[in-house]
Amino acid sequence: MLNIKPSIRLNNILYIITLIIFTNCVGGNENLENKGLFLSKIGERRIKIDSLTSNLPQDIQLYEIEKRYILALLNAPKNEIQLYDFQKNQLIEKKSLDENFFGQISDFYIHTLDSIFISSLTKKSAWLINGDNQILQTFKLNEALGSSLPIGNENIVFSEGKLIISTQIAIFDSKGIEEAPLVFIFEDNNDLINAPTYNYLVYPNIYQKSFSPELGLYYNSFDFSNNKFYHGFSASDWVYSLDVKNNKLDSIEIKPEFNFQIKNSTPSDIENVNTRQYYYYSNYNYGYILVDQTKRILYRIFYFPKKDLEKNSQLDYEDLKPKCILIFDLESGKLRGQFNLTDKNNEGLMFILNEKIYINQIQNNEDEIVFDIFDTV
Repeated sequence: MLNIKPSIRLNNILYIITLIIFTNCVGGNENLENKGLFLSKIGERRIKIDSLTSNLPQDIQLYEIEKRYILALLNAPKNEIQLYDFQKNQLIEKKSLDENFFGQISDFYIHTLDSIFISSLTKKSAWLINGDNQILQTFKLNEALGSSLPIGNENIVFSEGKLIISTQIAIFDSKGIEEAPLVFIFEDNNDLINAPTYNYLVYPNIYQKSFSPELGLYYNSFDFSNNKFYHGFSASDWVYSLDVKNNKLDSIEIKPEFNFQIKNSTPSDIENVNTRQYYYYSNYNYGYILVDQTKRILYRIFYFPKKDLEKNSQLDYEDLKPKCILIFDLESGKLRGQFNLTDKNNEGLMFILNEKIYINQIQNNEDEIVFDIFDTV
């Protein structure tokens, strides 16, 4: 097993997911200073959806397949993957997956329209299916302790003949820190049922100190041009990467250029929901990451404490954390910019196309999914 550092087990994953989605994905930050490169909005893109599809899907991916761009989204309530022709703004297909057999779909990766990988951690399995939903191969995840809910993008990818599946740890008990793998790699073969060839990535040493579960999440992005899988943890300044071809682990520090501290939690901070909310809202943390393969830029979300927060404040999902996006140059190894995001930017759903970054827009029209289009200037 390729380990980085010791791990921690976390609990209450459903509560964590709900809190992170509603507090991190929206939130203005007008009082923070933009520095260096920034994002300039150059347009919008609207995708028409039906009444059974959420305008905030659980996951989105953009693929270039057969000389066209395919936008794929995971419509969790229906346990289906929807495929859209992105240029024509047309629905191609809805792939409904039987929850009794496949369980709740955690994530997916579309290699071709006739070779689709799907994962379900409720079933501790992944499958390669064809265009007719027939199972071609099964991949067992018996060692995975992670949750069935994905965080961020690209939790399952196929590269260099290897299927790579990442999970979120979802258990926290009296044992405290325990070394448990997060990412599982299957070597390509023709077996009908497969076990992981090896696994890697555990929680960094900083997690030996106490943090609430909300700061135990981590985020992924894959760079297909260099076959590197990047992972960023909520409470760590460091982003870890695996060179998939050579099985080489590395790390880079990506953080804002000012003094701050991500506070450890005390037992009183995490004794109940209210104290955990206050600890989270009054703390810094990192979020989603995304690689622009052409520009060689890694974007990383950073969240600031909510201002004027009192210990006994009544918090709900309308109370928002300020946030910015860090712009890091992978070639020079330097931070090139810090840009504030607004309460309309849902950074949990974003992708790169033609060197532009598309970020989901929070809006009230339930008949469409809207993306703001940004360029770095």
